[in-house]
Amino acid sequence: MILEKMSRDYGVDRNIWAGKIISNVIELRWGVKLKKTRIYEILNELNLSVQKAHRNYANVSQEQQKTFILSLKKIGI
Repeated sequence: MILEKMSRDYGVDRNIWAGKIISNVIELRWGVKLKKTRIYEILNELNLSVQKAHRNYANVSQEQQKTFILSLKKIGI
């Protein structure tokens, strides 16, 4: 589920897979209740890393950022 689909494919209004979101989707889709901590244990057992989203503006190249935005506009995003 989390390797092949986006959270939005399951009706989530975010583009991230957080423990609570994964737990909610599993419960809604399969009726299985799992605590957020168990979700993280399962991810660890599958050798999947948990990564936190963060903003890091200090390393941003203004030129690369402009190029990226233009490329998104060209493909209609």
